[in-house]
Amino acid sequence: MLFLLYKILFIKYIRIIYFTYSFVWLFPILHFPPLFSLVKDDDNNACQENEQTNNGIDNKRDDDNNYTSIEVNNVCIEEDQQIGENEISKSSNKTYKLGNIIGNGSFGVVYEATCIETSEKVAIKKVLQDPQYKNRELMIMKNLNHLNIIYLKDYYYTEAIKKNEKNVFLNVVMEYIPQTVHKYMKYYLRNNQFLPIFLVKLYSYQLCRALGYLHSKLICHRDLKPQNLLIDPKTHTLKLCDFGSAKSLISGQRSVSYICSRFYRAPELMLGSTNYTTHIDLWSLGCIIAEMVLGYPIFSGQSSVDQLVRIIQILGTPTEDQMKVMNPNYADVKFPNVKPKDLKKVFPKGTPIDAINFVSQFLKYEPLKRLNALEALADPFFDEIRDPNVKLPKYVEKLPELFNFSVEEIKEMSDLCRKKVLPKKNYENCQELNSPELNNKHLNGSKEINMEDGISNVNSCFTIER
Repeated sequence: MLFLLYKILFIKYIRIIYFTYSFVWLFPILHFPPLFSLVKDDDNNACQENEQTNNGIDNKRDDDNNYTSIEVNNVCIEEDQQIGENEISKSSNKTYKLGNIIGNGSFGVVYEATCIETSEKVAIKKVLQDPQYKNRELMIMKNLNHLNIIYLKDYYYTEAIKKNEKNVFLNVVMEYIPQTVHKYMKYYLRNNQFLPIFLVKLYSYQLCRALGYLHSKLICHRDLKPQNLLIDPKTHTLKLCDFGSAKSLISGQRSVSYICSRFYRAPELMLGSTNYTTHIDLWSLGCIIAEMVLGYPIFSGQSSVDQLVRIIQILGTPTEDQMKVMNPNYADVKFPNVKPKDLKKVFPKGTPIDAINFVSQFLKYEPLKRLNALEALADPFFDEIRDPNVKLPKYVEKLPELFNFSVEEIKEMSDLCRKKVLPKKNYENCQELNSPELNNKHLNGSKEINMEDGISNVNSCFTIER
């Protein structure tokens, strides 16, 4: 009964919003994102900046629906997490000198720091620990080893006393990378320019690789956004960071639907799905690529309902079958009839058609119809960076490592994808990956694989000859 009442109110709310603001949506070609400062979302006190490209951050709740933190891009932190500059903290074998706050993650604050023994600059994420739960982020990061994913260097625990209570903090030590895709986009926007399409390809390709590797382990990031894509300014290497919302998804196990920053949140999440898959990351991926091309979020709702309306504004009204796939409980919901827009009219004039087609393959209502991250590597959008004779723009001195595929990545690729992504010689070597013997070694966790197989070990990289 309560669910039925909620569904009726939901339908009425979305119709009121649609018709109230329909005069704005009569001009989808312009698609000017609204500028607003502090906006209340579905939950209270959703801290937000009044900068369009840095919005869409909501209150965070874990999979037990417990309040965890407020995530913002102007760092909002608890009093317990504030530390003095130059404070010294120690792990089991290293000492770190903590510096300024440089960012925030889903459930913690990130500091710039220096390892005293090696003088190496690192980033340390400080997270308040609940003694009743293991830290999921640390458990996941321990099992990740990929060039395009932030590397876990060390971790240790510290204590702080407040009101006669002892608080325990996990300190996660990671490699320090100063820039993000978000900062690069802001830099170009300040100069009235778009992010160069070559960089869009370069960053998108590496993000696809990171997600392909992550999804091969059935891990869903659940908070993809430009702020979580670190960029090394010297090499343009992209690294995915912030696994505070990440989770290993198990079939049949429910997960919280109020997850992921709003502008990048898949429609099935806004419809309350708790049985979603890693495909929610693929929706976020499409939104990020679109934002790199546009210079602002393609869907910029002021609330979850408004976000869904803005998606409908461009993709059109979902059919009954599409609603059923996203959440069977809403299969009979009737939205206002809206025709899908031609994406060519959403993107700026001169946007390469292959870029528009590429984005469109991720922005699908049906999760299973979204383009797989590794299969995306074979898309014509990336033909330019696969070309060994590519002429690099002046702002890119040398391409980062793009073709050193891990075993996990190659095993997840279809044969057609391998043929497109790998040069012939390496593709022929990769046929050994289909052998039962190698599959058994992989499944049994064997790290050592004969070099004749074309791969040194399960965690090694297979470098492409260009």
